[in-house]
Amino acid sequence: MANTSKPSGASATGLNFDPFHQARVKLTLWYMAIIFVIVTVFSISFYTATTQQLRRSYRENVRGELIQEENFFDDACERLAWLLVMIDGAVLLVAAFASYSFAGYTLKPIKLAMEGQKRFVADASHELRTPLAVMRTDIEVLQRQKIELSAGVQKTLASLLEEIGNLTRLSHQLLELSQAEGQDFSSGFMPVDLQQLLSKTVDRFQGLAHSSKIELALAESGPVQIFGSRHFLEHAFANVIENAIKYNKPQGRVDISLAVKDNQVDVKIADTGVGIAEKDLPFIFERFYQGDQSKHGQGTGLGLSIVKAIVDAHGGHLAVQSALGQGTDFLISLPAQKKYKIST
Repeated sequence: MANTSKPSGASATGLNFDPFHQARVKLTLWYMAIIFVIVTVFSISFYTATTQQLRRSYRENVRGELIQEENFFDDACERLAWLLVMIDGAVLLVAAFASYSFAGYTLKPIKLAMEGQKRFVADASHELRTPLAVMRTDIEVLQRQKIELSAGVQKTLASLLEEIGNLTRLSHQLLELSQAEGQDFSSGFMPVDLQQLLSKTVDRFQGLAHSSKIELALAESGPVQIFGSRHFLEHAFANVIENAIKYNKPQGRVDISLAVKDNQVDVKIADTGVGIAEKDLPFIFERFYQGDQSKHGQGTGLGLSIVKAIVDAHGGHLAVQSALGQGTDFLISLPAQKKYKIST
């Protein structure tokens, strides 16, 4: 396919996945790069000025027969160079610890603000569930009562139910996003057979695929185990599969395959749907972003953000290839049989 979105997500390493720790390390490296340039320029300038002065003094002393040793100048320059190297090394070592501490101090307010935002989103989403459920129940009871309602009132009630459903879905997705993004759910990690999990997920959507006249197929493979959260992985796969069906064409296909490469497991979900515009590809994992094709649907723009957060938390990465009118390929890569500790 023509258009490609760069892989997103954490690299499959044995380190804890913590975006703020990664940001702190990157900021420290930037500080160190700046300090290294300053120290290097200063040392070269000092060495050049000092050796020039030594050369002039050496020549004057040689003419005055005060220095008889021929290697005096070379030895002095070499000792000066080694002294500067040791001093620079000590300065950079101290600067590394100072930069790491300063980077943590700089990022701390941002981290606290982000954590507060996540708590607010989670709390607000949780609190919205009850009143939305009450409103839905009241409207459904009103619709079931044997009271003659005008066509306008019935249309209004149906519209209210639809909007309540949208709000309920939005609050549910916001809560899931706050749980998946940067949270510690590693206590629920266990060996997961991806082939079995995908088979179960595909079975869930066979009804939707049949009603949409879409052929949904999973390629058979042997058991493939990873270490992760079964619940969150199933949610990620379900989200991508549902989109592949929803934005497909009549008589279209959704093909799912599983492959093991080195220490990595690749799950490919390919459809023959409407595709994603090239201008939309860089933004599809951002919260609330909806491309031209999805603006006409019932989506909230959070589904792929949740998928990315789940894949990131498992130390995997996500890549997309798409072309308008040809379809979309999602490639979810996860580390095989490796335990990850998710830290906050």
